[in-house]
Amino acid sequence: MVQLTAKITIKSQKTWVIHRITSCEIVRDIENLTAKCTITMPKRVTWAGEISIPIKRGDRVLVQLGYDYDYEMAFTGYISKITAKTPITIECEDEMWRLKQTTAKKKTYTHADLKNILAEQCPKGMNIEVFGKQVIDKYVANFDTVAQLLGGLQENGFTFFFKHGTLYGGMMFDYNEPLSGKKQVFHCGERGNIIDDKDLAWAESDSILARIKATAINGKGKKDRIQIEIGDKEGNLGSFTRLNVSKEQLEKEAKQRLAEIKKTGLSGSFTTFGARLVWLLDLVKIKTIEHPEGAVYKVRKNTITFGENGYRQNITIGGKAK
Repeated sequence: MVQLTAKITIKSQKTWVIHRITSCEIVRDIENLTAKCTITMPKRVTWAGEISIPIKRGDRVLVQLGYDYDYEMAFTGYISKITAKTPITIECEDEMWRLKQTTAKKKTYTHADLKNILAEQCPKGMNIEVFGKQVIDKYVANFDTVAQLLGGLQENGFTFFFKHGTLYGGMMFDYNEPLSGKKQVFHCGERGNIIDDKDLAWAESDSILARIKATAINGKGKKDRIQIEIGDKEGNLGSFTRLNVSKEQLEKEAKQRLAEIKKTGLSGSFTTFGARLVWLLDLVKIKTIEHPEGAVYKVRKNTITFGENGYRQNITIGGKAK
């Protein structure tokens, strides 16, 4: 029987390496800029003779999880909160915590490349990867922090997230490569590696009712606003806003989003074992008993849990990959 093993490294005035924890939960969601990690310590924990808890908000945290000391880096970030009650819980945020402390440069960009904007606004030396060619005709950056700037860009259709300290950004439907380098295959059934598939559902494209409302804001007045709506009148409504794009570009993006939603295939989430970890926008192939050939989907969310109930990933899939 395999043993669950953890290695938590906290870099404060001293570097603390912790192997005994009660539980750990990590949530990564494409809808949220910030990935979060909560570590619950044992009721009785000592800090090498220290009278008070020797760690603090802003300390660097690395979380490695695995089986039988075969660790995988599951989370990197900073302490955002420490509870005073017992058991101690340590709440952490990924590198977005750092961007919440970084002052944004207020300026107007004209026909700017997204990567150039991020390189100018983010702390010097931060690794940045942009998928797809992302040119913004005009964008007014009037935000207090870089995290707020990313939030503003997210409202205009862009996706941002961190992996191992690298900031990834761009249009989600432009990304069609496994972020981890190799897509994983998951199988339903008695001998499969899917533990729970009750939240997965199959649907044919013609039975999926959806519509998209897209808005382009190209100026300050209503006459400078373009708005289109496509899809099924009775369908669930999804919407997005873009700045300074043509009607043709707006229609193209709306059709791409609608096509992702209305593809024949699976939707929902499933639970699998901890290793190997799946990241946002990773590609996963899912094979079911009814559809053994399988299909490939993009990951939208992953909730990782580690503790007395085992080491698990609850993975939410988005649309099919191209």
